[in-house]
Amino acid sequence: MDMKPLLLIIMCTLLFAQNVSGIEISIAIKQNVTGTFRTFDVLPHTPQTFHVMWSNTGTSACISISRITIFSNTTRALTLWSRPVQLMPSQDADWHLYSNLPAGNYTAYLRVYHCNEVFNHMPLEFSVPVAQPPENRLEIVRYSVNSTAIKLVVKNTAPSESTNTAIIPKNIPPGWIVSQPPTKTIPPGETTTFVLPADIKVHVHRNITIDAVSQDGRFSGTGNIEISPPFTTIKTEDHELFYALALLCAFTAALFIIFLYHKKIKFSWKKQ
Repeated sequence: MDMKPLLLIIMCTLLFAQNVSGIEISIAIKQNVTGTFRTFDVLPHTPQTFHVMWSNTGTSACISISRITIFSNTTRALTLWSRPVQLMPSQDADWHLYSNLPAGNYTAYLRVYHCNEVFNHMPLEFSVPVAQPPENRLEIVRYSVNSTAIKLVVKNTAPSESTNTAIIPKNIPPGWIVSQPPTKTIPPGETTTFVLPADIKVHVHRNITIDAVSQDGRFSGTGNIEISPPFTTIKTEDHELFYALALLCAFTAALFIIFLYHKKIKFSWKKQ
């Protein structure tokens, strides 16, 4: 039997297998940025609660943040920003945002910024019913500001009731982002700290308003926050302490200068 054809087939097979083993196989997944709104609804009682669910249906990891702009007829009533979250593909963001609008009819416009792409939801119309005025039991006793956050210390002055408290920034200048923090429970007579992530790009003097509202609508409080560069910490209830510390620093500096002056005279006398 002639073995030459068989040997030729075996050699060709081995040669082909060797060439195949040297081939690099690469799989490229096309990166796309897209997402889907899962939920957008509102509970209209005071404070109003907006529920937003957003899903990253693309193939890219993204930073996502939502913004709700509320209009009364053609007048802008309030703008709400969520906290930014990082979403991997197939992950969801679940945001709750709060407002304390007066009774009336409103339209809310939801926009999500997702990897710097903008996604708009259809407008949501709702009505706020008339409610009992809340008691002034929540007080912003301290705050501090920098370009990335506003830190608040809120006190519950109610004598015997804890409050689950929402923080609502208002009259935020265009171009700024001040996000709402999660709600927190404040025991009676005690304080709790809230940190509002912020993106303050224009460092100019501004006054903004921040409301603290209990989720049952019974208690509230308002603080006027002064923002002026360079950013400093201000304790709203202790201006006297601030001035006393400034006076103490000035007095200490004066004593130090007098001490150096006398040391210089003594040294000059010794040289003579």
